[in-house]
Amino acid sequence: MSDQEQFGEKRVDRLYGEEDSTEDGGFMKGFMNEKDGSVCAECDSAVDQEDMILKEFEGEHQIFCSKSCVEDFSDSF
Repeated sequence: MSDQEQFGEKRVDRLYGEEDSTEDGGFMKGFMNEKDGSVCAECDSAVDQEDMILKEFEGEHQIFCSKSCVEDFSDSF
């Protein structure tokens, strides 16, 4: 009898990329999406594509999460 069987645990073989319906799976999916996502130029928080504010400063497009971050960023110039 293995240690896992002794404590009532089951071994589950998982394939790479297999979806997980638990909270951990949702967390990792969010984490992976965040890596591909945008970050606010002022406060460095993650910005959803839907909530994104895009402004141009000195010829470069900057991404912001809120109007207050746009104002704070423009004040720092």
